[in-house]
Amino acid sequence: MYEVTITCPNCDGAGSIVMSSDLSCSIEHECCACAGIGRTLVSEAAEMYEDTAALLEDYPNAIKIERVA
Repeated sequence: MYEVTITCPNCDGAGSIVMSSDLSCSIEHECCACAGIGRTLVSEAAEMYEDTAALLEDYPNAIKIERVA
């Protein structure tokens, strides 16, 4: 199993999401997908990839790749 750390796609790594009903009023909320840290973890089966180079083809902007049990 590989654990791949990527930039959170929901908040683009900002850690928060700005909600706005119009341009004069906006409310910033902590991103619930990444708990406000701007990164998220994706698990991938090791059997699906020959090596980490193959995994990088699917996650070219990975922050960290770690092979776990």
